Amino acid sequence: MNAQFLYNMRGKWEFCSGTTLAEFFAAEVGDPSPAGKVNIDPTRAKMFVTRCLAAMEHNAQSLKDHCEKARRALQRALHGEKNEQEMHVQESPRR
Repeated sequence: MNAQFLYNMRGKWEFCSGTTLAEFFAAEVGDPSPAGKVNIDPTRAKMFVTRCLAAMEHNAQSLKDHCEKARRALQRALHGEKNEQEMHVQESPRR
């Protein structure tokens, strides 16, 4: 997963503030504003987004549907990334 995914996810779903995202990036890659192509551990990213959505939902029950849609979007993206990686491995030439 790359940083651009989280930038886009935040832009669409507004699951955290820019400051919170910058703090996550600083902790994960040592840069609060990495280039979009910088790799981010997908497991850590999922945990971060999930925690942010849980806090958002807890603080505003009216956003429950919004948060659920964001969770589904995250799951679809992670599932798609996993399938793409598995296909790449399967298509690699044998040695």
